[in-house]
Order: sequence, then structure tokens, then C-alpha cells
Amino acid sequence: MPQSAQEWKPSSVGIALAAYQPNPAWLAEQLASLVAQTHTDWHCVITLDSPLQDIQNAPVLQPYLNDDRFTWIENGERLGARRNFEKAIHLTAQRGVDLISFADQDDIWLPEKISESIKAITVSGPMTLVATDAYLFSGDNVMSQTVDALHRITNIRKSLEEIIIYPSVTGFTVLLDAQLVLRHPQIPVPMRYHDHWFSVVATAYKGVFRCALPLALYRQHEGNTVGISSIRNELGLGAVPKQKQDTDRMRGLAQQHFGAASIAAQELPVDVVRRAFLRWRLGWILLMVKVIVHRSFTERLLVVQAFRAINAQLTFFPSQTSRMQELWARVLIRERLFSSSIIVVGAFTVVITALNIAVVLELIFGLKPAFWVGLSMVSMALPVLKHLRHTYPNASLLLIGLSALAAAAARLVSDSALVSAVTFALPILWHVAYRLRWRGDTGY
Repeated sequence: MPQSAQEWKPSSVGIALAAYQPNPAWLAEQLASLVAQTHTDWHCVITLDSPLQDIQNAPVLQPYLNDDRFTWIENGERLGARRNFEKAIHLTAQRGVDLISFADQDDIWLPEKISESIKAITVSGPMTLVATDAYLFSGDNVMSQTVDALHRITNIRKSLEEIIIYPSVTGFTVLLDAQLVLRHPQIPVPMRYHDHWFSVVATAYKGVFRCALPLALYRQHEGNTVGISSIRNELGLGAVPKQKQDTDRMRGLAQQHFGAASIAAQELPVDVVRRAFLRWRLGWILLMVKVIVHRSFTERLLVVQAFRAINAQLTFFPSQTSRMQELWARVLIRERLFSSSIIVVGAFTVVITALNIAVVLELIFGLKPAFWVGLSMVSMALPVLKHLRHTYPNASLLLIGLSALAAAAARLVSDSALVSAVTFALPILWHVAYRLRWRGDTGY
């Protein structure tokens, strides 16, 4: 059993490093950064999902192949990233260490990473997880932005359902109590990554805590499994190659979220009420509604992810996008243009036939200049409001004030309460729709 927070003084650290076809030079830089740690009570277990002989003759790796602080293990079969990390973490925990950290094959740790992380987790206590910040770099270019800043990660304590829909912990920054791994060593299939699973586990116990210090360097290169798109574009690296997945993304997301929630309900210590909500699909949707209500005006990214999770659960039928793409691929370009022209002309003919052309023309020519001026002002105002929303996250009151001013002006012009109410409501509704749009700027 873990000691109380007052008596808990963890020291020994096990580092789980899962590798696959590593670049010897980059791996050597990572291992050198481990050797340079100011805290020396550590051991690193390296599980290779590719042949050890591919790298064992590299001169830069020789000092570490013969160093007792490193245990090298070649997998008998290809496990994949999730199971490879699971094996490395399990073998690390078996060494009886107090704490476990995750390492990637191509990043670099700053010398104080372990020592500062131990200070942080000693404060947060047993059965917790601590994640530090990190810089991004490519080659010799170290970016001034940090991972937390780019992901807009805040220091709030997230609930279990929030950490499931928004995995905001980066693996190589993590230090956690080894007891969490010993109690829940297997990473469930719905979880794509090891760091996501153990952040969920820690949240179910005593919580995930953040250390604001940037204590590592996150390398961006062509072969990243995970990366930050905006920075990669700035560095000219392009997008991270997408893993093969179900073409129906919404249904896949629904299975991932609800699967993770079900596993959490079965394996983790949660109260009876939350367990019931996590186990039933309707209960999960209600939890997402709770997130939206609770975080609406404080954490926009969580609101976006919760809205996305609800949409996923309400998708009952498979997407027809892929099917339509296959059908259109069989149509020649000339035939496509011809078909599009027929559709446009046919639709226009139906509309003109259904309506009296004289009435339509009278309506168009009868519009007053005020209508066109209003339409122009609205079309120009929306981009301005969008910019304000990004630049000033707390601009909601400004929007309400502008809407009220517009409503007053509309009442003076039209002398209609309905027009005034609609004028006030439309910008507000647009604002809400924008906050809950499908693609939030989550960085994932």
C-alpha cells in the first residue's frame, strides 16, 4: 500500500522507452540526456519493436549498449506502439521503482527534468501523475513556444470524462506513481496511447498535476507519430502522416470515447453514480452535456470536444462520404460538368415554375437600401467578431452589448419588436454556434 503524502519520499525512477527503427543519432541524444540528469537514481528499460542488430553497431550508441543503467530488450514480434509501450512500462514497474517516466526515442530531456518532476510529485502525493511543459525543436532550431501554450493547456483539474475526451498529457513529460502502473498494467484497446490511459487512471485516483517548467525538448521531424500542425507547417515539415483508421470517423470516435468510458467504469475507482453514467450511452451523453454547461465560459476546448463527443454518439448510420467518392470517381470530368449543369438548370426551372416570376422580381426590386446596407454590415461584422473571439477570449459581454445596440437601432428603423428581437438574437446564436463548431482549435 502506498504511504501517506507526509511520509512519501519517492526516489527511484524507472524510465520506459519504447522504440521502433530509431535514428541512432537521435536515440543517442536522448540517452545522453538521461545520463546527464542531476537525479541519478534511475534505470531505463528500452523495448525495441525492430531488430537490435540494426543499430547495435552504431558508434554513437556503443556507450549505452554497455551501460548497466540501460536494459535493452528486442521484441520477438512486432507489437505496435501501444503494446510496445505497455511492455516497456510493465518491465520497468517490475524493477520495484517508486516512480515511472515515459521516454520517446527522439526527444531530449533537460538535466533537471527528473529532479524537478520528483519535487512536483512529492507535493501532489501518492497515486498522482505529474506532467511538465516542453519546448519544440527541429534540428538546431528551438521554438520559443511551449507545448502547453500551443495546446492551450490550463492548470485546471479535469474530471474523468473530460480527460477521456481531451487527452492533454504528453507522454515524454510524464512522471507517475509506480503503484498506478502495478494496479492497472494493461492499456485497454480503446486507448490509442499509453499516456492517455495513465492520465485517466491517475485522474480516477488522486489526479493529474502540471509542472509549468519546460523540462524537455520535443523533436519535430518527418517521421513523427504525433505532432503540432501549426509548428510543423512553420518548419516546413508538413502534416503528421495519418494512421490508417475507420473511414467513418464519427462512428470510430464514438466507439473510442464510449469504450474508454466503459473500461474506466469497470476497472477504476469511481463512485456509484459516475460509474452508472459511464457504463450507459445515454449517461455518457449526459456527462458531455454537464461538461458543456460547466465549462461554457471558461474552457472552450473542453466544450468543443464535448460537443464533438455528443455528435459522435448520435451518429446512428454510417457515413456515405466514402461511397459517394467512389461513385464520383467513376464519372468522367466532362460528364460531371454536364451533370452539374443539368442539376443547376433543373433546380432553377423548378423554382421559377413554382413561384410567380412577377412576384419574385417585385420582391427583389422592392428591397429598400436599408436591407442592402444591413446585409453588408452583417457580412463585414462576422469576420471582425471572429477575430475578436480569438484575440479576446472574454469578449462575450462586448458581443452582447453590440447586439443590444443593433437591436435598439433596428427598433428605431422598423418599429417592430420582432425585428429588434431577431437582430439581438442572431449574433448571439452565431457566437454559440461558432464556439461549438465541429473543428475546435484543439491542436490535435
